[in-house]
Amino acid sequence: MPEEGEVCFSRTSIPPKYTRVVTEVSLDCHSSPVDPSASIRDDPCLPRINPKAVAAAFGTAIREKRHALNLSQEELAARCGLHRTYLADVERGERNPSLVSILRIASGLGVPASDLMAATETHLNSNARRA
Repeated sequence: MPEEGEVCFSRTSIPPKYTRVVTEVSLDCHSSPVDPSASIRDDPCLPRINPKAVAAAFGTAIREKRHALNLSQEELAARCGLHRTYLADVERGERNPSLVSILRIASGLGVPASDLMAATETHLNSNARRA
């Protein structure tokens, strides 16, 4: 059972600070039986998150850290073992990097991947407040 101030999605409780990125939630999601033929995309209990907004926010987090380190895209790509154009696409939010790529980028920037995720959430929350 979620604690006060938390939102319940299926069997997961999400603390209030993370609910800003959730755009649509059904409050009556547990009243009907589960249809095994239904797609996970149709599950009203799961949060709906805009993947393009997440990719753009992640790219912004990378770009800001790279600029803070005074690195070019080419230098960071070499540190990460990734192609420069791939890194540029990630920074523009045009690619959705794999977990391995995220870890490589974080390593190239000299930060934990969790720092990049925290910065991504910060950008998502600030964008949600503007909307």
